[in-house]
Amino acid sequence: MPSVHPVRTSGAGSALAFRVGAVLVLLLLGPLFLAPPLAAQIPPGYYDGVSTSSPAVLRATLHEAIDDHERFPYTSASTDTWNVLEDAHEDPADTGRILDVYQNDSHAKESTGNSFYEREHTWPKSYGFPDDNSSNYPYTDCHMLWLCDPGYNASRGNKPFRNGAAGFTELPTVPNDGQGGGFGVYPGNSNWTAGSGTTGTFEVWGGRRGDVARALLYADVRYEGDIHGVTGLTEIDLILTDDQSLIAGSITGQNEPVGYMGELTVLLQWHAQDPVDDWERDRNDAVWSHQGNRNPFVDHPEWVACLFEAGCGGGDMTPPAAPTGLSGLALPNSAQLDWDDNIESDLFGYRVKRATAAGGPYTAVGGLVVASTFLDSALTPGVPLFYVVTAEDTSGNESIASGEVLVIPTEPPPGPAGAPWINELHYDNVGTDAGEFFEIAGPAGTDLSGWSVELYNGSSGASYGTVNLSGVIPAQSGCFGTLAFFPGQIQNGSPDGLALVDDQGAVIEFHSYEGTLVANGGPADGMTSISMGVEETSATPVGWSLQLTGTGTVAADFSWATEQPDTDGQPNTGQFFGNAVLADCNGNLVDDACDIVAGTSLDLDVNGVPDECEAPWVDLGFAKSGVAGDPELTGLGTLIDSAPFEIALTSAAPSTLATMLISLTSTPVAFKGGTLVPFPPLLNVTLPTDGAGETLLPGTTTPGLPPGLNFYLQYWIVDAAATAGLSASNGLEATTP
Repeated sequence: MPSVHPVRTSGAGSALAFRVGAVLVLLLLGPLFLAPPLAAQIPPGYYDGVSTSSPAVLRATLHEAIDDHERFPYTSASTDTWNVLEDAHEDPADTGRILDVYQNDSHAKESTGNSFYEREHTWPKSYGFPDDNSSNYPYTDCHMLWLCDPGYNASRGNKPFRNGAAGFTELPTVPNDGQGGGFGVYPGNSNWTAGSGTTGTFEVWGGRRGDVARALLYADVRYEGDIHGVTGLTEIDLILTDDQSLIAGSITGQNEPVGYMGELTVLLQWHAQDPVDDWERDRNDAVWSHQGNRNPFVDHPEWVACLFEAGCGGGDMTPPAAPTGLSGLALPNSAQLDWDDNIESDLFGYRVKRATAAGGPYTAVGGLVVASTFLDSALTPGVPLFYVVTAEDTSGNESIASGEVLVIPTEPPPGPAGAPWINELHYDNVGTDAGEFFEIAGPAGTDLSGWSVELYNGSSGASYGTVNLSGVIPAQSGCFGTLAFFPGQIQNGSPDGLALVDDQGAVIEFHSYEGTLVANGGPADGMTSISMGVEETSATPVGWSLQLTGTGTVAADFSWATEQPDTDGQPNTGQFFGNAVLADCNGNLVDDACDIVAGTSLDLDVNGVPDECEAPWVDLGFAKSGVAGDPELTGLGTLIDSAPFEIALTSAAPSTLATMLISLTSTPVAFKGGTLVPFPPLLNVTLPTDGAGETLLPGTTTPGLPPGLNFYLQYWIVDAAATAGLSASNGLEATTP
């Protein structure tokens, strides 16, 4: 995601009119423009001693440039790793918050240990340096240490970094800073994991995999097993490898002279797939400001090829063969593409490109794709799209395009429906039982008034309590949500059970733990329970529970997992609501306040979309006068209170500056061969386009905006091939509900 440059005002109109209009526009777009990040700068002279004449010389000179950094304590009353990492992980939208590495969630800075985020050793400390002491530099090295959601940290454990697969456990991301969000499709914007320990796999999501890869590449060069030039302490030698036996042999339970981690080949792929962005540059600056050393592969990503692939000049100039067998499947708001695998030994990945007309021009969609499959989402139903795919090797050579395929996305299905279910349970723990509860999950908007849970004693089969339920299930994710209930005491089993009963007295589920039982009386009278297959014991930690995991929309889609930290009132760890394509009810592919059960909101035009969720974006057409492309401006999301939205520019001149004109009035005037819609403009917002001629502007509407507020948007783009060096996109009109 490109950085947001400072807002420049046009000065058009009277001072009073400008102030009023600008305030309205800033309220609409939220805090995004108020604190734009600045691009990081390499300190002058820092790499003057580095030579790229050969891989060996580069390693030696680079190590000298980055070693001997200042070590901060892991935890201390003075400046420690918490302080450094909270500077390094700062949320670009709010300096009082951080973004975590795997979930991409935003949390308020806590400045100490907390329940929202932990410190994650991207190079797990168990691989060579498990014991924290004053001579253990990698243990507290904040180029390798990242802030991370506790559940995701536990899921990663000490698994090496490897590429996953669609059948693995999915750990989705939260949309923040223009990245992340969505789930249910591999690889999507999710992390993927399977197995455990040295034989396990953890695949990092696309927006951070390059960041993590460069952190480990840094470690390989920073730690060479030599002497710290200031303290005189002997340091570990950290080595990246694909050798599974070396990685496994690094776990000895004590600090070792050498530690191995991997997989190197995968990390090199991730480095190429996820280029350095401004957030990573700012992180590098923040760590350098404390430790006094930098990650050179953030400053000079081109050195990776020289050092780890012997790519210091010259090299392979032969591109891969064009991909074959490209096919497309139309899905709701999406296009699923599949093609045959290329067989080149130096294949790095594929590039997916699309066009709105047969034969192009084509625009790249996303970054480098590892698997020979791709889901293009957030598309407009009924609009024909034409796709081709190219292959790219490790030397950066790109093939000619595959054959073209046409896909026309379909309309999304209606929202989910179905009965709630028992989703989580805690009934026993070490010491005195504490915080016992059960959780109900189901479609958002379901009213649990009149529902109940009957508690059964396995020794007699009799009921020992009735818990009357109440409340409406909230929309938390994918049109589903959870509610937790704390009855005070839930028996410890061997066996015991509980039955979920609807408002008509029908038993929806009858579960038991530590065995099965036959109910004697109550609503489940005569019924045999279904064993959960997992249980808690008197050794279960306080605050843990049994939870359903998996992806789906009904109880049968999930399975019970062994005890883990509880998530009462929230989706469980490893649980994702929704189907494989849509993650919400109104079909905008954004978790927002419109994610409600179909039929429970006013829909006067009877189109299946709640009125408050109707798309606010109107394409005004007009200019689209690009020469390097045909600049297309689109809007995604809603403008209801506190809702996220995105404004995307595609098919513009690549790697250039694009300035969005924002106005509350529209007086179209001639402009460079087209028509300018927002005139006079109140604000100009300048953003860079990427190599595909795309840029994305995310925002969040502020509560209390007046309904019926119209505003107008249009980009002008620096385009050397266009008249007077500028081209213009189409115009957009948006209206608050």
